[in-house]
Amino acid sequence: MKLTTKEITMLNLYRGDSIFNTKSKPARYRSEGLTSSAFGGGGDPKNIERISFLETVKQHIDHLKSYEKDYFKITDYISFSGQEEIALRWSADLKPDELVTCTLPFTETRYVFHIQIPESELKVISTGVWEFNYACNKDLKSSNIPGDDLRTFALRYSTCPLCDSVSKLHSLMLVKPSMFMSDLTNVAKYKRANKLADKNDEWMILPNDLIEHGLRGTRIPRADFWQARHYLLQTEIGCERIIEYEY
Repeated sequence: MKLTTKEITMLNLYRGDSIFNTKSKPARYRSEGLTSSAFGGGGDPKNIERISFLETVKQHIDHLKSYEKDYFKITDYISFSGQEEIALRWSADLKPDELVTCTLPFTETRYVFHIQIPESELKVISTGVWEFNYACNKDLKSSNIPGDDLRTFALRYSTCPLCDSVSKLHSLMLVKPSMFMSDLTNVAKYKRANKLADKNDEWMILPNDLIEHGLRGTRIPRADFWQARHYLLQTEIGCERIIEYEY
């Protein structure tokens, strides 16, 4: 029997961000997709291999020491939460009651990104770690500059060299830290990371496309399984301006 939409269990993840975040620069999502801080960060593209998967997960969540802070500045991961309320708080500088939906493109200052993946399409890698394969959708791309139809046409005309926007050849790794580090809850080094991850119902997404020289990519391209919602804070209404984007 063919399953109906209601019978398909979905994994829903949410990320709150703001245009003032100079690490992730979420405003460029229209053309670049969702980018990790490693995108253009100038760090070692083999940080995970060098530092180890476990340590980079820990340092992304819990970074008190200087070397941990250095990694977090150019982290390979993109944080999400399993709870929309938490994402709304982070997008609004912890003032979610002040969020107002923004309907005028390019004047928004706050974002909530929503990922929705059928659980049946998640491949188990290990405890708390899954892989998801997908095709990007170049027709969702647009210029980061209002009215720049030429660049929008160029973005949509260019084919994806990896999947041609047809084959599910893009890859993401999804990490649920509270599960991945569940055996380390009583280890002093990981206690704080576990508490923070559990508090925020945190998930970490690792863009996993192999690009030049077998190195890992640093972005999630535009695709059908995620979308963006735009907001302003109430205190920002009336102060809207066309945002100056960086590529």
